[in-house]
Amino acid sequence: MNRITIFKLYELIGSLKKEEKRSFKLFSKKYRLDNDSGTYLKVFDYLDKQETLDRKKFKQKFQQVKGLSGIQTYLYQQILKSLRNQQAYKNVDVELMEGLIELEILFSKNLLNTALEKLLELQYIAERQQRILILPLIYEWWFKLQNTRFRYDNVEQADLEKYEQKYADIFSITKEYADCRIQLGRIIYSSKLKFSRQLPTLVQEISDCLPVYKPYQQQSVPGEVAALQLRAYLAAVARDTKSAAKYHQYLYDFTKELPPLLFQEYKRIHFTALGGVIVNSTDWKTIVVLLEDYNNISPENQKYITFYVRLSIASTQLKGYLSTGLFKESQEYIKSLPPSSTYPNQTISTFLHYQFALSHYSNKDYDVALKVIDEILNDKQATKPTNYSSLLRIIILYEQEEYILLGSYLNNVRRNFKKKDVLFDFDKKFISLINKLISLPQQEHIGELIRFRAKLLSFLREHSSLQREFLLYFNFLGWLDWQIDKKEFKKLCYWGVDGEEWDEEFREMA
Repeated sequence: MNRITIFKLYELIGSLKKEEKRSFKLFSKKYRLDNDSGTYLKVFDYLDKQETLDRKKFKQKFQQVKGLSGIQTYLYQQILKSLRNQQAYKNVDVELMEGLIELEILFSKNLLNTALEKLLELQYIAERQQRILILPLIYEWWFKLQNTRFRYDNVEQADLEKYEQKYADIFSITKEYADCRIQLGRIIYSSKLKFSRQLPTLVQEISDCLPVYKPYQQQSVPGEVAALQLRAYLAAVARDTKSAAKYHQYLYDFTKELPPLLFQEYKRIHFTALGGVIVNSTDWKTIVVLLEDYNNISPENQKYITFYVRLSIASTQLKGYLSTGLFKESQEYIKSLPPSSTYPNQTISTFLHYQFALSHYSNKDYDVALKVIDEILNDKQATKPTNYSSLLRIIILYEQEEYILLGSYLNNVRRNFKKKDVLFDFDKKFISLINKLISLPQQEHIGELIRFRAKLLSFLREHSSLQREFLLYFNFLGWLDWQIDKKEFKKLCYWGVDGEEWDEEFREMA
């Protein structure tokens, strides 16, 4: 192991839970090998009590201790060894990897029969648990053991052919799995660099490389899971929520039918898939039914639902209120959510706050809405929803008739969007509309709004669903109707902007 710096050691100790610290101390006392072992625990206790690490003070504290650097490395290793012995960190992969280490030792001591027994034990576990990345090593070991001194004791030709076939097949299975993991990595990496409306080409390139998906036809459970995860993510990035929900549903149903041992391992993916179905479904009635399944997850399975999934589902439920006119209910629901300081993901945190602003806007709490929007816009880590936060701020300032403030703000927004290369067609047209309105007498506004609405409908008719993405954040068409004839404005945003339901609604709007 490379030399462990005091900062790495401090970081590891800081990550330990209370029970893990206790187990480490018991482990240290049980396996104490020399009279100086107490020094390691003193270093551990000192670092454990520090809120922030001061390297200079640490060196002063232990200046009489010889070989402090070696102590740091040894302590780091002992903590990891203690964690490996704890049940929470024991799983099939650890068992197999440790077994392969034992196998190497037995082989090096020329205990070939015992090594073969160990190998067959590992093979049984790996095949039953479909450990497709470890199985090639196991089949390689079978030939390695049998080829040693040309043994092949008690091996029939049928057994030899069986292992030949297994060894050959496992590589096509792992390639099938690896191809999906590589492509998923590519698209996630790309999405970190570009805004989603610049991703269609990248998504299309990856999609074109994929074979036609046939449900449950992959050669392994890991391969099937990886294929579904990739397709669900591609669909989500492409704003094809219908397909994203479909693939998440496939994944949810597939994992549900796994044998008990495998299901136990895929529980987190299983419940995450349920969240994916909920988040991507385009019908509120369907969401309500799925939320019942989600809310009925047993207490012992709650741990498999990540905080990110919980917040994504919370965002979906909030969107349900905002898209059906239940604005007061949205306010009550926001009060039930955990504090934003606990949100683990910047993207979901930013988007949830944008929804909070929408909720305040819908309840005419303009000042509170503006305060939330400003928090988003002042956050340097916030990403794409800042676009829609800026547009919502423009709408609120327009409704408040803050035309002087709005004029300078419009110029700043346009300049900022251009600088970040996120000034899209609709954004450009909407900013120009508001800029024109604030320079005209109030009685001329409705005529301009009517003309803009007609152009917007034409734009929506001619372009793909990716170009209608702005309607998923705010129903600008509904807002225009409200400004023009005070038509009831209950759908604050859309569930989806493609498919038959959208086509039918679009015809009504037109």
